[in-house]
Amino acid sequence: NYGTQKLAKQSNAPMRKVWLSGGDERVRRIPRDGFDHTVMDGVEVGLDDDFAVPSKSGDTDLIQYPGDPAGAAGNVINCRCSIAHEVALDFPEDDMFAGLE
Repeated sequence: NYGTQKLAKQSNAPMRKVWLSGGDERVRRIPRDGFDHTVMDGVEVGLDDDFAVPSKSGDTDLIQYPGDPAGAAGNVINCRCSIAHEVALDFPEDDMFAGLE
């Protein structure tokens, strides 16, 4: 996930990132786990924005991508989630990609 994020930033294309969970019964969820990755599935944020992963305590853990070492250990160790990047089509008219679909 770190490498994909770095590559997306180097492209200089207007992008956003999307959280993709493992989609099975092993995905972290509250109340069983300390953090909830099931609710994160499909969440979109800006390329440089943090994902706000909810925790059992009611707080959020702000991380750049699944497995981000800046996050809490209970949120990132053995996480099987990933991110996808998509070109943002909702950008200003003067953008060099305007009109492309």
